[in-house]
Amino acid sequence: PPMLSSAHVAREGGESGNASPTLPTPTQGAARQSAQEEVKGPKKKVGTVLFNASHTDYDVVAASAEARGWRVVKSEEKGAQCHVHWIDDGAIGDWLRRVEPWMRVNHFPGMNNALARKTRLPRKKSRM
Repeated sequence: PPMLSSAHVAREGGESGNASPTLPTPTQGAARQSAQEEVKGPKKKVGTVLFNASHTDYDVVAASAEARGWRVVKSEEKGAQCHVHWIDDGAIGDWLRRVEPWMRVNHFPGMNNALARKTRLPRKKSRM
């Protein structure tokens, strides 16, 4: 156990351990809260997430993104600026070459011809 100074023991109400816990006063609580706010700093406004739906054939995908408050982009020219890319057609190989570290794609890199293809999944699993 850590050593306690006599000043600490006196503040806590003796060594017997029977002292009731002390609650912070309202002014102490307010001071602690303002000190925590100073450490955190002001909250930064987060920008809108751009969702690339130019390579999806399903309207429910774009509707789900809109329901989250994301801005849906359906043109391929503006798609390179998007944060999230949903690809469910044959263009996955082209897009994975252009993925930046800050982008998110609905596929695992290197799996576009292996496990991500449902028609080939049983064959791959049987080889494991």
